[in-house]
Amino acid sequence: MRVPAVAWWPCHVSAGASCDAPVGLIDQMPTFLALAGSPYAGERRIDGADISDVFFGRRTTSPHEAYYLFSGMNLEAVRSGSWKLAIAPQSEKRPGDQGSASTTKKEDYQPILYDLAADIGERTDVAAVHPEIVQRLLALTQTMDEDLGRTGAGKGVRPMDTVADPKPLLLAK
Repeated sequence: MRVPAVAWWPCHVSAGASCDAPVGLIDQMPTFLALAGSPYAGERRIDGADISDVFFGRRTTSPHEAYYLFSGMNLEAVRSGSWKLAIAPQSEKRPGDQGSASTTKKEDYQPILYDLAADIGERTDVAAVHPEIVQRLLALTQTMDEDLGRTGAGKGVRPMDTVADPKPLLLAK
């Protein structure tokens, strides 16, 4: 007897459906594990979350309170819902934009708040209009600083490991 490959699927994605919830590649592993019926039960903390409810239209918001945007070891911004707070000059800025990395020294930088629902191009700083959002997002960056650090390794960063005698995994021809 042949069983359709999607017979186990609990629901379906409606044609033409869309969702603006921020999700990322960090969510792949926990989502695939949950869909396979085996949620992550490892000892190490992971950043990703099961986003299958977003895929299937049962949820329209991200399961994450915030996404932290790093450039290397430096925290540059935090996003929560439609809000993005740039706490450092953004490397992807275009010349002439507010807070352009080419015109602002890091020590003189003032956080810039964007409402991505109204301004996906990040052109208008709305920090003065929403100081409570700025304070909430700054508190999230403080929590991240205490864990992973803002400009270097924090106490929650696992040290990198080394291999005493590394060998290539490919067979020689």
